[in-house]
Amino acid sequence: PVQAPVTASMDGSPVQVLSATLPQGAIGIYEIRLILPGNLSGNHNATLTISQDGRLSNAVSIPVTNKTP
Repeated sequence: PVQAPVTASMDGSPVQVLSATLPQGAIGIYEIRLILPGNLSGNHNATLTISQDGRLSNAVSIPVTNKTP
């Protein structure tokens, strides 16, 4: 696990961080697993930001689509 807690937000709203780990053999890379909110509207690009220890990441645009049954 990482040493300081990690938080995340999508389109400005907090999202749940399931885990934040340092992959074995990787330098300067975090693997972060999130649970996206169910009310996130689909078929658009959502903006994701990660924060740790008071530092905010660059914003990343991620395509989001509605889950089909």
